[in-house]
Amino acid sequence: SVHALLPHQSSKTTIADIAREANQALGCKHFNEGNTVNNLRERGNTATTTHAVALSDGLESGRFSTGNRLLISISGSGLSIGTALYQFGERNPLEATPKGTESSGATGYIDLRSSASPRTVVHSVSVLPQSATSDTLQSACAAVRGLPSGEADTRSELVLFSGVHRTDMIYEPAVAAMVAGRMGLNSQGAPARTLTFDILQGELGTLQACAVASTSGVRQTIVVSSEAPPPNTPSIKASASALLLRHAPAGSKTGFLAWA
Repeated sequence: SVHALLPHQSSKTTIADIAREANQALGCKHFNEGNTVNNLRERGNTATTTHAVALSDGLESGRFSTGNRLLISISGSGLSIGTALYQFGERNPLEATPKGTESSGATGYIDLRSSASPRTVVHSVSVLPQSATSDTLQSACAAVRGLPSGEADTRSELVLFSGVHRTDMIYEPAVAAMVAGRMGLNSQGAPARTLTFDILQGELGTLQACAVASTSGVRQTIVVSSEAPPPNTPSIKASASALLLRHAPAGSKTGFLAWA
């Protein structure tokens, strides 16, 4: 069964509507105020970072734990809609990987045509305080730097940026490329193997980036987002987040289970 519903945190009305529609799809009243995440009072609408922020808060408070299934839902403007089902494993993404148990750092693509293709898991999550998010590039890099134990190292083969509100309306070069360059990802040795690009899909951007990572075949991906809204958009709160995604061991039952 699904432990909790995590909708996009845009408004109280939207959150209630998503819960109602989810219940209609299930044919029962499974989701209610108790198991539907609503952090608007504490966080406000943080746009594309909303799910990472809520995920971080839920892990820190103990609301999400091993074995819990989380239904992630997005209903943005226009046709920006999406859903994913995620199951938590034993490892807490807020904690650093214990020394001696790190990944071997193997690179290269995974054959996704195999029926035993591994699932993608949120290995680490980093959320920046709202007071430190005045510049798109600086806050995005700070969020990546905040991943536990510097795990965003040279093994990150794919970097995706999903933010919408950008300082000085920067769209070229890709913010993801500037983040990778400033962070020095894959800067040691040759050839460099980090593919970078931005995904501009409104509130759906971060979830879309996770879906792209899951089907890309690369072993480690960074999905980073920062929101630096202009003064005339008070409904959007400044924020920044980074997700470090990795493929789980073959046969693992944790990670993203389904997309829609």
